[in-house]
Amino acid sequence: MRGEAKPNVDDYLARKAENEIAVPEGLRIAGARVARAIYTFRNKRNIAHIGEVDPNSIDLAFTAHAAAWIMAELLRVATGIKMEEAGRLIEMVQAPIGSLVEEIDGVRLVYGHVSIEEELLILLHSHYPDYVALKDIQESTKQRNSGSVGNKLRSLAGEKLLVGDTKKGYKLTSPGFDAAVQAIRKHTP
Repeated sequence: MRGEAKPNVDDYLARKAENEIAVPEGLRIAGARVARAIYTFRNKRNIAHIGEVDPNSIDLAFTAHAAAWIMAELLRVATGIKMEEAGRLIEMVQAPIGSLVEEIDGVRLVYGHVSIEEELLILLHSHYPDYVALKDIQESTKQRNSGSVGNKLRSLAGEKLLVGDTKKGYKLTSPGFDAAVQAIRKHTP
């Protein structure tokens, strides 16, 4: 496939990938076939190209879950961990925030009955792994008391759930990311 001007992805997945005997069978056969299904949805269900069919939430959910399965299988094969553990790691990365966070005119709003701590964690998760400027955090949380937001940022930094300062901005640490995922799951049906 290397060097081709326009590679034939479907042909590669159907004929070559399944014959790579150095790759474990589950990934070689099932992985290649799942990848072909994703590629088909990409091309035929208007996910990457304008077409007759508008993508819908079911199409998008299928492709997201199929891609997550492939990632979990790759992680399992590469690390030797069990599939369930690999799946949990992939779930942590894919915590759903769509119904909790909305961006309007460059301002991200966190919805739901969440504490200031949860709001900050969810907000920073929506920007992860980037730093978020203090002015952007303040704009997103302007319905809250600014002193309380500042105190909570310092408290979360003290707990090592985030790093940063008023000049650089703030971002989640690994434990902060995990805490954000828990908050998202708590407030997502």
